[in-house]
Amino acid sequence: MKSHLKICGILLFCIGATQAVGQSSGATLQAAAEETLIAGDPTQTVTLAQAMIAKNPNSFAGHFLLALALSDLEQHSTAAKAAGRAYRTAPTEDDKLQSARLAGSSHFAAEQFARSELWLRRAANHVDTEEEAERVVREFQRARTANPLSARFGAWAAPSDNINNGAQDEVFRLEDIDIDFFLPPERLALSGIEYAGEALVSYRLSQSSNQITSVGAYIFGRTFSLSDSAKELVPDSSGSDFALLLTEVSLTHRRQLIDGLGPTSGILRYGRVRFGGDPLWVYDSWELSQIFPLGDAGGVSVRASFKDQKSQVPSTADVWIRDISATYATTLANGDALRFSVATTYSDGGFENVFDEYRGNVNYKLAETLFDTRWSVSFELGHRNYDAFPTTLDGRRDVFGSLGATAVFENVSYWGFSPSVSATATRTHSSAEEFTSNEIEARFSIQSTF
Repeated sequence: MKSHLKICGILLFCIGATQAVGQSSGATLQAAAEETLIAGDPTQTVTLAQAMIAKNPNSFAGHFLLALALSDLEQHSTAAKAAGRAYRTAPTEDDKLQSARLAGSSHFAAEQFARSELWLRRAANHVDTEEEAERVVREFQRARTANPLSARFGAWAAPSDNINNGAQDEVFRLEDIDIDFFLPPERLALSGIEYAGEALVSYRLSQSSNQITSVGAYIFGRTFSLSDSAKELVPDSSGSDFALLLTEVSLTHRRQLIDGLGPTSGILRYGRVRFGGDPLWVYDSWELSQIFPLGDAGGVSVRASFKDQKSQVPSTADVWIRDISATYATTLANGDALRFSVATTYSDGGFENVFDEYRGNVNYKLAETLFDTRWSVSFELGHRNYDAFPTTLDGRRDVFGSLGATAVFENVSYWGFSPSVSATATRTHSSAEEFTSNEIEARFSIQSTF
């Protein structure tokens, strides 16, 4: 085999296989199989490797040599199966790593890209050095790029002292009216734990040198468990009353329109939202974005989206939303990643529910690990303005901000996924007192390191 993978495999056996061979005839067969493979006679290698397996069905060397020879003969699917058997009989972590990589490359050659990705994720469980990890990641990214079908999954649990974005105080006053008003318990901040998950699946319909077109489906769901104190406030409610389910289908087209600039993208979306188990919104939206490269390490992306939400609740008005944003992202000389974005949103939900919003966000990700974890921090500040609002005389003004930090434990990895912990503090101060709120949330999740 001409590739570095086969050469590494041959050298592994030439310097002494990790599997002990109990009889000299087994060692003789292995040596002969290696010689024929090096000599470029994979057909003979197959015969000898099968003889090794017949003599010892758990022969790691036999299964691995058989997989290498079948790969040379371009029998890639069969080679992948042989590599899988080598993985199951491999006696050491390095043997498992090389077997999983061989299974991944064989599935890739057979254009079985999803299986290739799975085997390379399995290979990631056995890496011992950064060089091995980088090699597995490169092979995985090659398979993911070639695969027309891609999937992304996420799940997390997040304890919070305000799962419903409720008010900080139960008492508020209407402007210039010296009377105390009391919010109903369900409008107050309720503590509990959020349980959420999401899945995004996309399929590439076509691709050429200057365009990619794909369809996608997205689902997001979350529910809650209420704390004892929240149950005392709302004894007739449960966490599922605040549950949300979003389902969406999309069509994405990305094209290189202007030389010297990045790609231009257009996305059409159609989705449904359910809240507390009942239909809430049906929406459609379209989005345009353009990337402007800035040097070798950074760029600016500009995005505009327009969403039309149709209410499924008679007492709630339809909403039309326009959102425009610009993001600058760069990699600094020390390898740290910086992203800064500004955005504006206009939302029209009918009389007294029309507002403008402006916000800025900074995210900084450290390249170097700290205490064996990969850290990032974020900060957001924004302002929201209603010209008119039912409980004020001169509209409503909100100032909101958040500060968060995330740590990814990359030294703990399984199938290329690592646990992460994040903490976020959010504060909203509103001229309509019933909308002033605080929240502190801790989130425990898993995320792909590829």
